[in-house]
Amino acid sequence: MLKEYFIREPEEFEPNEKICQWVNSLYEHASAERNRKVDPKKWNEIWQFIRGDQWESQVFPSYKLPLKFNSVRRVLTILSSVLTGSRPTLKIVPQPLLPPKTPEEQKNTQEYIKSCEVLQHALWAVWKKEALQAKLTKALLWALVGNGGWLKVGYGKRNPMVKGWADVIVEAIHPNKIYVDPEATDVNLTDANYVIYRDALDLSEISMRYPEMAKYVKPDEDASWIDYTEKSDWQSPLRVAPVGTWVTNDQDIRRARAFVTEVWINDTSLELTWRQEVTGVDANTGMPIVEKIPEWIPKYPYGRLITCTKDVVLRDIPNPYGEAFGWEDRFPFIYLQGSEDVSPLCAPGPLSDITELQKAVNQSLQLILENMIKFCSLYVIADENAMDEEAWDMLAMIPGAKYRIRPNTNFRIEAPPPLNSAYLDMPDYFTRKIEQEVGLQDPPLPPGQAVAAKTIELMQQKGNFLIGNIAKFVDNAMERLGRRIVGLMVEFYEDGKPIPFFDGEVISEIKAWEDLPTSLQYRVEATSAWTEIMSTILYSAKIEAEQKRKR
Repeated sequence: MLKEYFIREPEEFEPNEKICQWVNSLYEHASAERNRKVDPKKWNEIWQFIRGDQWESQVFPSYKLPLKFNSVRRVLTILSSVLTGSRPTLKIVPQPLLPPKTPEEQKNTQEYIKSCEVLQHALWAVWKKEALQAKLTKALLWALVGNGGWLKVGYGKRNPMVKGWADVIVEAIHPNKIYVDPEATDVNLTDANYVIYRDALDLSEISMRYPEMAKYVKPDEDASWIDYTEKSDWQSPLRVAPVGTWVTNDQDIRRARAFVTEVWINDTSLELTWRQEVTGVDANTGMPIVEKIPEWIPKYPYGRLITCTKDVVLRDIPNPYGEAFGWEDRFPFIYLQGSEDVSPLCAPGPLSDITELQKAVNQSLQLILENMIKFCSLYVIADENAMDEEAWDMLAMIPGAKYRIRPNTNFRIEAPPPLNSAYLDMPDYFTRKIEQEVGLQDPPLPPGQAVAAKTIELMQQKGNFLIGNIAKFVDNAMERLGRRIVGLMVEFYEDGKPIPFFDGEVISEIKAWEDLPTSLQYRVEATSAWTEIMSTILYSAKIEAEQKRKR
């Protein structure tokens, strides 16, 4: 069925219901294909596990406690801090077309560099305004414990009704809202034919974003907060309240939402245009003969954006960010992978399959505590003639089992044996295994064993390389984000827009945005402290290897 949609003529889908049918069919196909590779339920289950829900519901005896030492959360906190603590720095590097030779060219080059400086400060302003450090961390956490993290970038105002300047908007989005062409393999999505973003929005939000078409949108039962015992009331006439609720029978207030699906898709449709061309000269008048020549050009050179609900098309336009992003970066989504994989768009993170180790940590701690309780609660045995009733009542207040025996009866006190030290070390052992899985743990060395310093250094570097790989993924994702942000600024910023200039973390002055040179060429680089450390290690190793060869 999917192939049939692609080979039909675009004109067949002009009616709204046909477009909605096609979009929703494409969504269902992409959703089914994604769910074959990953389990969406696991995305929420693993976070529930990390938050502390690590014991299955069961009734414990009084001497057993559902102990937790949340090693996974500890490792996740350390790993994210290492990767983003010294945040990747986005730098705009000018790329002049030719080296300056004449004084005039040198002057132009200075203006060129000055323009890039303004662009750099504008980029920093977006970083701070959009709290990109926190959003990057959020996407990274999804990448480490799930199957990749996602950022979405756009241009506009979060509330179109509020006065003010439009600007770049960046959001970290739940992976369950993104559906990528199943045949895509490039983390930059260059080879993807389409990307779908689907979210449930309040009717008030839809009205604000799409005022012309929102009046035709009805709430979806699956997306709204509804009392299912009153389904008959749900279908009754409703009125939308300003806060995005809907009222039935003028009594029951429910939240009205509808699923909104965005399809960013490559569309090769052509449209007919006419260009004027001089085909000759009129022999009588000597005037050039101009004729209209038909020409077919791409209708959507950078792709097409269709936004719809289940039965209403909210907008159907060319990619609004095509010229700002360019063809390779045409989709406004940035994927952040957490590990190497043959299918990088579904790469499981290093902490995505580590719950059993965490359960082993908890069970080990519980067994240690259980043994301690049994060992400390020794049997108290007393001769019934050795104390009076009042003394026995005082003894009964002491924890442990008490027995009164008959006179002249032999007895003995037996305590459960204490745990071996190896068992006491089990929680630490499993915790180290979790840390080693992501490259955070220093190499374990037997006590007293002499190990060459070079061996220790190489073992430590092996762990560092595991983190270094993820750091490169973070830097690459930030460069893709940086290119899109800068493209939006160059394309959409208006003259007069205030640009803060920073002196460290403090705004030193405010300047107005001015037109940049049309020949402005630049590249965006993202470097983190961790990447620089790894580069230094690799460079040192290369130099050392060259020196050994020369010897």
